[in-house]
Amino acid sequence: MPGADYQITKLLGLCPSVKRLMMYMQGCFAGGTVLRLAKDLTENNRGSRVLVVCSEITAGGRLGKGWNGGCCSGSGRG
Repeated sequence: MPGADYQITKLLGLCPSVKRLMMYMQGCFAGGTVLRLAKDLTENNRGSRVLVVCSEITAGGRLGKGWNGGCCSGSGRG
């Protein structure tokens, strides 16, 4: 099954051979890491372009009984 990187490449009409890097299950740590990597790639490869896409999909697995869709309040009441 193709990963999200392939799906994004396809949606944007990019060549399937475009270089991609997927980082799984890294949480917030991945944000800083990928920005450092993007900076290094663009500084060392004249004319290069970098697209960074971040998505958090693990939060759904942490919902407990009684969760009502609240966000950021700490009480679970929204």
